[in-house]
Amino acid sequence: MSDTPDQPAYYLPVDPEAGLFDSTPATESPWDAASQHGGPPAGLLLRAIDATAADPVAMPVARLTVDMLAGIPQGRMRTEARV
Repeated sequence: MSDTPDQPAYYLPVDPEAGLFDSTPATESPWDAASQHGGPPAGLLLRAIDATAADPVAMPVARLTVDMLAGIPQGRMRTEARV
């Protein structure tokens, strides 16, 4: 059994408590290698939203819609959510 996962991570933690992550090539957009596909950043945002819940098991997020008004560049990402 290999120590590496079959699928590469979308993000590597830099400082998860501060919401800092570095994107990996797995987030690459099929239209532009310098941009990320929309799914991974939306998932990273959902992670930050889940962290604000007092009890995410009792009140899970049922739906999330994200409007991306421009390309999201590869590199360091910072997420923040508050209620």
